[in-house]
Amino acid sequence: MAKDFSISLDILKEIHSFLDSVMMDKYVPRDTSEKAFDLWRSIFGGKNPEDIEMEANINLKKVYYTSNEYTEIPIAKYDIINNLVGQGQKIPAIKELRLITSLGLKEAKDCVENPRNWTDMPPPF
Repeated sequence: MAKDFSISLDILKEIHSFLDSVMMDKYVPRDTSEKAFDLWRSIFGGKNPEDIEMEANINLKKVYYTSNEYTEIPIAKYDIINNLVGQGQKIPAIKELRLITSLGLKEAKDCVENPRNWTDMPPPF
């Protein structure tokens, strides 16, 4: 299962740059700097910040709240909301969408009710 990171590329670059500087600092014990990079590798698999951002963008799904305005959500969250929509549970779907985005109530409602967003949308009655 992919990890969801809500951290900006700029922050990742700063962390990576800091770790690089720690590795070069002769006053920092070598085992301390190696532990810092081991921590980076355990979290991010040794990837550079740019690779992490590209991977994160691949794992996002667009959901539209108007004909041309959209927000992006992680695919794992999309699947959860898609299932709720498919079961006709609009209110829990709206709540879930609002938890993971900065959408207001109207936009989240419009997003959940937009059939173009969901593969499990029940037919209208």
